Amino acid sequence: MGTVGTATRLALKGESTGSRAALQLAAGGASDVRSLEVRLGDELLPRISGNRWRSPQLTTTTHSMVGFTWTRTGRDADIAISSRIAGSWTGWQRVPVLHDRPEGEAGAQQIIGTELTWIGETDGIQVRVAGERPADLTLVLLYPGARPGDGVATSIPRFSVGEAAENAGSGTVPRPVILTRNDWGADESWRDGQPRTNPTIQQVHVHHTANSNDYAESDVPALIRGMYRYHTKSLGWSDLAYNFVVDQFGHIWQGRAGGAARAVRGAHTLGFNASSCGVAVIGNYDLVAPSSVAVRAVVELSAWKLDRYDRDPSGVIDVVSEGSDRYAASENVSLPVIDGHRDTNDTACPGELLYGALPPIRRRAKRRIERAQAPPPITIVQASVVSGVPMLGQVISVTPGCSIPVTASLRMRGCAMVSPSPEPWRRPTQRSPKTSAACSRSGSTSPSLALLPPASAYQSPVRSPPCPWSSCDRWASAVAPSST
Repeated sequence: MGTVGTATRLALKGESTGSRAALQLAAGGASDVRSLEVRLGDELLPRISGNRWRSPQLTTTTHSMVGFTWTRTGRDADIAISSRIAGSWTGWQRVPVLHDRPEGEAGAQQIIGTELTWIGETDGIQVRVAGERPADLTLVLLYPGARPGDGVATSIPRFSVGEAAENAGSGTVPRPVILTRNDWGADESWRDGQPRTNPTIQQVHVHHTANSNDYAESDVPALIRGMYRYHTKSLGWSDLAYNFVVDQFGHIWQGRAGGAARAVRGAHTLGFNASSCGVAVIGNYDLVAPSSVAVRAVVELSAWKLDRYDRDPSGVIDVVSEGSDRYAASENVSLPVIDGHRDTNDTACPGELLYGALPPIRRRAKRRIERAQAPPPITIVQASVVSGVPMLGQVISVTPGCSIPVTASLRMRGCAMVSPSPEPWRRPTQRSPKTSAACSRSGSTSPSLALLPPASAYQSPVRSPPCPWSSCDRWASAVAPSST
């Protein structure tokens, strides 16, 4: 078939459309991803008028994904396709130019490509180009196909427990369920070189893949394999562009190699890859809203990555552009910590409806971090016992109980003066008719409470110190039941 990653010659097959031979895909080496790359010159893509070109309806062997590549020129091509599915030709579907590109990878900057479009199984294609037809415009057809183990990965539970409860008081946001590169079947020999890491993560960039939304759950591993092949072999990138991929069924997949927990540099947001994490939701969200489980997956993933670098998901941060089609190199830009691809590049990505979902995604990610950092709930295992007469000058004795966690720190409401042992507090010049509780120890086994006037009634230099028992788990838990 020819070298993978370069334009190949047509392979002849008996079936044809008119006198033209079918376009035949083939797998190279040990790979089961079938592919064909063919140059669209005057023979296959003739001019029909002015700056418009259209191919005949071309018969192919089975393919499910379509993309186009060319070397950098002055203008991008405006490309649309029609596909033959189950014997019928679809309407024209625009294939948008890809704005995800790496920086610093040799040769990669010179290759332009479109989004890789998921069609589903089809055996025919027609191409239409307007504006400019690059001299080396190349059609890329892919058929990743299914593997026996593809359904196993998607059977793994997406979420462990309820979103609100699973990380309360844990101190850090827990890692969400992330399916590995092995789960989607990455051929690690396709990668070029070692993963590069960034010193920090300032942002999460949200994308969509502009694919069809009618893929099945079992299609997802093959779909990611096709994206991986297109990025590495057709576009010449070192790896899959995105750090993570989210499907419409709520699964999170590791994209680029290097470790899900590390700050791996991706190739997802031209000019802004140096301090960010890229998340792509599979599908086209210009007219279709993302599923609730896909949104939740983006929330959990964003909260986990940003919490590790102490970022505020609802905040704005200053970042320095490395050069995009919207911001010049070295330009300082203020951007949302969780933003859409259109915020940094001249693109409609991540689609109008996914972009519109970003404000609630930011709020939910922020709440998730706050829940993790909040003190854990306190459970009273054994209640303390309070005895005595609640009258001014009388002592109330407390037999301590215990609570979980043992590190809980509690103090009594309305406690005006606190001391671990009797202390000669100065009497006020005028008494207030109101009273409040002050703490003191009575012996070594139980604390006691003495009803005294409020701290404001005492003369200076008497002050109302914080309860010393708040640092003593045993005493603090003991007085908890009487704090109301």
